[in-house]
Amino acid sequence: VYKVDGGAAAILLNKYKGELDNDIRKFTNDWPIYRYADLQLLLAEIVALQGGDPAAYINSIRERAYGSAYAANKYPREGETAEDAILEERSKEFVGEGKRWYDIRRMKNGELAKALQISVSGDLVEKHLLWPVDATVMSKDPLVKQTPGY
Repeated sequence: VYKVDGGAAAILLNKYKGELDNDIRKFTNDWPIYRYADLQLLLAEIVALQGGDPAAYINSIRERAYGSAYAANKYPREGETAEDAILEERSKEFVGEGKRWYDIRRMKNGELAKALQISVSGDLVEKHLLWPVDATVMSKDPLVKQTPGY
């Protein structure tokens, strides 16, 4: 962030920017890694899919993140599903890391994911969570079929 009169002029994400070596940027540290928070939230996802209670995993993240405000944010909050809690925490923990699309694709029944699937008519359209196959790929291989809906 840099400041100008009256506030901030720009807000920049400061992840995966590499390192400077004699004023030359080298991309030696610009890849995502799996951290303990990622492990905890993936375990919460697995437990929830198996019908278990993911509270211990979700709350371990929330306790660290919310600190003194943890009690008000403890899982489950009123009306909160495991899927929505996991998506919410993953969106905060891994901002700018390229994981969001895949999280939503896996947990497509949560309210956050459903919001991305709604068409202008208000219907759920799963194709919005699928990528189309590139025309070049299909022209080179006749066995490849286009993703339904495209």
